[in-house]
Amino acid sequence: QTLVLYKGAFLQGFASQAETFEAWVSDEQERLQQLAIAGYLLLVNTSLFQNAYEAGLEHATRLLQLDPFHEEAQRQQMLLLTYSGRR
Repeated sequence: QTLVLYKGAFLQGFASQAETFEAWVSDEQERLQQLAIAGYLLLVNTSLFQNAYEAGLEHATRLLQLDPFHEEAQRQQMLLLTYSGRR
């Protein structure tokens, strides 16, 4: 349920002249994105374990939107596609 709330970078588009604030925002954006990626990866792996391939594909797709070069997510997506008959 928490991942549904994640819509992208924290305070995206908000501009400030304060370097310290900008550094904090950048750190928070990275931290929150990594949490979202970890959450989606957990959902993908759980879906594989439960043979819920379509749900797993949805989670993998969302994860890869956040990080297109996430190698494990790419492998999991290929597995899910194979198991669901879409080679």
